[in-house]
Amino acid sequence: VEHTVLVGHSIAGALMPIMAAADPGLFSHLVFLATSGPEEGQSVTDMMGTGIHGEDPSRVGFPLDPKTTTVEDLCVAMFGPDLSAAELTALMKEVALDVTPPALFHEPVYRENYPCGHRASYIVTTRDPILPPDWQRRFARRLSCEAVVELDTPHEPFLSHPDELSVLLRNLLSP
Repeated sequence: VEHTVLVGHSIAGALMPIMAAADPGLFSHLVFLATSGPEEGQSVTDMMGTGIHGEDPSRVGFPLDPKTTTVEDLCVAMFGPDLSAAELTALMKEVALDVTPPALFHEPVYRENYPCGHRASYIVTTRDPILPPDWQRRFARRLSCEAVVELDTPHEPFLSHPDELSVLLRNLLSP
């Protein structure tokens, strides 16, 4: 496989630069879809913090106070906008099965040898309850994205607005 377009979502922003630097010839374009972008040496957990959006200007925060909100209510607030009850139920079942290695959240992120010559684009989801748009734009700069485009959706556009996302991706990837 060569010249592959790598599209990553959410926490994948911590991994995509490492993958691209590990084998630069494998990818031709990186598309960061509402991804995190911790500072060099910062963990995703530290980047998020423990409060609500805007409480600490150096941390992303959460849409609801994680100290006083149930995990279920927090997940609904983060993942639920624009989803039907059936879609949200299916997503919550998937979230419950999530086996993301804890190290991905807690280990510092280092982007050694990145950027490494790939085209990089960032899709900002403008109604994102998890990663506010101003943070996403900050992440796009950290991830050396030359193209930054906006999509008027919450965090999960592949579920809530798949047609709009598909059109945007096709336009973004057109020569």
